[in-house]
Amino acid sequence: MNRGKNLLWLMCVLGAAACLFSAGVTAQEADMTFGVDETEQPAEEPVESEQVFADEEMGATDEDVLSSLGIEEEGGEAPEEGEAAPKKEPGVEKGEHPIWAVQQIYAVKGGRFELMPFYGISMNDPYIVHSCFGVGLNYYITEVLALGVNFLWFQGFNADTDTMFHVGRSYRLAVPVNEYQLNANLNFSYVPLYGKFALFNEWIVHWDAWIIGGVGLMRTKPVPMIDPDIRSFDWNNLLSFNVGIGGRIFLSRFLAVFLEIRDYMFMEKVENQAVQNEDNPNDENWPNDSANWYGPDVFTSNVMVHAGVSIFIPFTFDYELTK
Repeated sequence: MNRGKNLLWLMCVLGAAACLFSAGVTAQEADMTFGVDETEQPAEEPVESEQVFADEEMGATDEDVLSSLGIEEEGGEAPEEGEAAPKKEPGVEKGEHPIWAVQQIYAVKGGRFELMPFYGISMNDPYIVHSCFGVGLNYYITEVLALGVNFLWFQGFNADTDTMFHVGRSYRLAVPVNEYQLNANLNFSYVPLYGKFALFNEWIVHWDAWIIGGVGLMRTKPVPMIDPDIRSFDWNNLLSFNVGIGGRIFLSRFLAVFLEIRDYMFMEKVENQAVQNEDNPNDENWPNDSANWYGPDVFTSNVMVHAGVSIFIPFTFDYELTK
């Protein structure tokens, strides 16, 4: 009897458990079923607390959040709907100016005059130093081509070197030397190089370099060394040619300093070293004609260094094209 009751009780428990299991499976299948309308709806936005927690976990700050929303840090406002957020140039901070990779020429030369006062000194004559003060004037037809003149004054600045003194005193030799008076030239310049460099990581220095050539007039005369008591010479007008190179550093848009090397070439007359008649070495037989006091014409290459300033006129200019 008891055995039948226990069996009946066990069957009731198993039936109840089966009913509960089937109800749970039916509910789960109902939750996993989606309609057409449900599949087209976007996913729900995360709640505000979850978003703030995510930002704190990733290390985001209030400034990053404002920047992502397009709001300025100091009292700025978000752009209105349909309005694009203002663009910020990369690498440019507030209050700074952008640095352009390709810039306009710092000092425009085309159509301007260049006044060039300078001091010059000869470099390749071991016996006499030819110093001068000079001035040049150029007109730039284009940015790289210029036509100009220059004038050099030597008289009063010629000086013998120590080598000249020691040679004459030690060996009793007289070396023919010439004195220069002036030199005037018509020149043509070409500026093929232009650039800039950083000085001490503080300043941008602009520079250019040129080649130059020209033709002109040179006035020289021999210095009487063989017999200065009798001989005297006049100034000779000579045709001269010159070539050179130079470079300039701009201090402003109208002022620059320059250094130039020029080689002035000409055929000049020198003193004749034959001082007497071979048959009768008396002073009375020395030639009195000044034409005989000149020796043969010699080729002279007078290399000079010019150092001075460039002044561009007019001082201001307008760029033909905008930046």
